[in-house]
Amino acid sequence: MSTTLFLPDTDELEKLSNLPTELALQRAAPFLAHLVRDPAFLVPYVLPLLQEARTVKDWYVVHTYDGQDGSYSLQVFVWPPGTRTQVHDHTSWGAY
Repeated sequence: MSTTLFLPDTDELEKLSNLPTELALQRAAPFLAHLVRDPAFLVPYVLPLLQEARTVKDWYVVHTYDGQDGSYSLQVFVWPPGTRTQVHDHTSWGAY
């Protein structure tokens, strides 16, 4: 299950995607920390998932927002209590 996430302002994501990798990573963590404290993001896109996570058995991507040019992707996951994955690698860099 996945739905498209419509953020009120994607300018910062676009700016980050245009930076050199090292600089983008340095700026991505503070951006994500701010995003998860922002009520405009937290209330409609994260808090409703807390109840939903109690009733599902495995993790999944709930919301995805991709840049029009494919240069970035912001994903919100549901991780129910007790779920896990095997140790694995990702094929791209990112901030988690």
